[in-house]
Amino acid sequence: MENSANCTLLLDELKQNCHVLSDFIPFRASQVPNKTALRQFNRAEDKWENFSYLCLKDNIHRWQKALVATGLKRGDRVGILLGNSVKAVLIDQATLADALTPVPMHAIDTPKSSAYLLSDSGARCFVTNKLDRWEAIERSGIPLTDLKTVVLTEDTTPEKTSSDIEILGLDDWLARGDALDNSVLPEGPKPNDLATIVYTSGTTGNPKGVMLSHANIVSNVVDSASTIANDVLRPDFQLLSFLPLSHTFERTTTYYVALGLGNLVAFNRNIGLVQDDMRLIRPTVMMSVPRIYEKIYAKVQDRLTLKSP
Repeated sequence: MENSANCTLLLDELKQNCHVLSDFIPFRASQVPNKTALRQFNRAEDKWENFSYLCLKDNIHRWQKALVATGLKRGDRVGILLGNSVKAVLIDQATLADALTPVPMHAIDTPKSSAYLLSDSGARCFVTNKLDRWEAIERSGIPLTDLKTVVLTEDTTPEKTSSDIEILGLDDWLARGDALDNSVLPEGPKPNDLATIVYTSGTTGNPKGVMLSHANIVSNVVDSASTIANDVLRPDFQLLSFLPLSHTFERTTTYYVALGLGNLVAFNRNIGLVQDDMRLIRPTVMMSVPRIYEKIYAKVQDRLTLKSP
């Protein structure tokens, strides 16, 4: 009965208070500010790090101001090419909160495919991790006439560049926003505003952009949460995220569902460590696709063939 009541309360709160995707974190930060929202592994320090809902809210405001300082206007597209990480969540949420449109991009795509998505979406800002990744995209030969700014989350601002596109390291980019007051933050999105452009795989020609509104995705988040069993959906449930956040399935059913309900998402260190991370994180829920289970099954069967009857 207690779990059923918790389930009903969490879902009711989500439905009543969160109407666009950028509502999730501020609402939960007002309720459970010190609760852990995200957990990821810091390779430099060899340890797991926790990020509370309040910490995320404050950092999202900072990234929002940096987007304003970049000169982006309501509805402008922001290409995002990052692995599953806190920074990927921050740029996604800041983009959404500024009523801009995130364009999630697949980390394993070729540079030419990434350039096509930037060009076709008309992205004015592009956020990725490394300078060499951006330079490979730039060399692809596809004109990026709309793109004005590239932000590097793991590299510093280069001394020289070969194009008119401005390239900034994350610290320099954020510093521009730090010089602005919170009053510069624009009016947030409306439920029917565009929330994302999701591109198909392109197996039948060039990828095609699917335009989804905030209302589209929020309704999917609510329905997905509603299908989780009552004995699972409780205030302390947590998810392990290992499918790419660029995929709408993972983005919706793991990232948005957990943060909408005020729970925790832990990011897998890498796909080869999924089973180890399952033991460490002990997730209540994992969203997956059949291929992952098939690989685990095959690995178990391979081990069994080496054993005696």
